[in-house]
Amino acid sequence: MGAESEYMKSDEVLELLMVKRPTLYKWAREGKLVPCSKVGRNNFYRREEVMALLDPARAEKVAND
Repeated sequence: MGAESEYMKSDEVLELLMVKRPTLYKWAREGKLVPCSKVGRNNFYRREEVMALLDPARAEKVAND
């Protein structure tokens, strides 16, 4: 199988984090999780930043980079 992409679509983020779309929009406004690019209607997020929300230790590392 292929390697995981460095980026995730918003639908993948919603499913993984088990949140609804308005929460994702709120996080973007607050700077908690901001899309890195947009192609058409799809927002893309860095996988590392999304995974950091699941693991506080990883979040600290991402914030310091």
